[in-house]
Amino acid sequence: NRHAQQQQEEELEQSSLMLDTGNEKYPEQRNLTIESLQSSNPSKCGYLMKKNRSIMATLFPCFVKQWKKRYFILIGNFLFRFSSSDSDYPKGVPIPLDVVRIGIVDTCCIEISMIRKVYHFKADSAKEASEWVDAIIERKHLALKESMGHAKSTKKIQDINKSASSLFKRKLKSESEVQSNITNPLHSLN
Repeated sequence: NRHAQQQQEEELEQSSLMLDTGNEKYPEQRNLTIESLQSSNPSKCGYLMKKNRSIMATLFPCFVKQWKKRYFILIGNFLFRFSSSDSDYPKGVPIPLDVVRIGIVDTCCIEISMIRKVYHFKADSAKEASEWVDAIIERKHLALKESMGHAKSTKKIQDINKSASSLFKRKLKSESEVQSNITNPLHSLN
């Protein structure tokens, strides 16, 4: 059951939130391009290694990469990840800072956990890992102040937050529909 859930998470991440700006299916995502995020004064950006949580990586660790290099941008209330700094759009769903716990679990390994998922990222050095953790915590605190009206954010950051939040909510809705179909297979026949 756990493996089926992991596989469904992967499939959802790869398919349900693919950006489709060609036919304007999700026009609010146009401001989530790497170029747009980079030009909006991000708190931090750079490469980290992301732990591969796929079933294939678990079953065949000798044949499937355990860590994947990803480009990250920390901006607004979210942490975005991209396949590389040359990618156009985010890979997967942005990580909302307001619901995460963050810490260093090993010298260079960062753990970001939410109720629904735990991410592991590896930096090149302990110093870099510490810088990422500090930047995420600082940005999280500022995001909370902004949401309560105790700090101002730019219109561009507000738009980025709105678009990223829309992506995240769509992912949650999609996951709950899949979970509903798993727990009640007859539900999907209606």
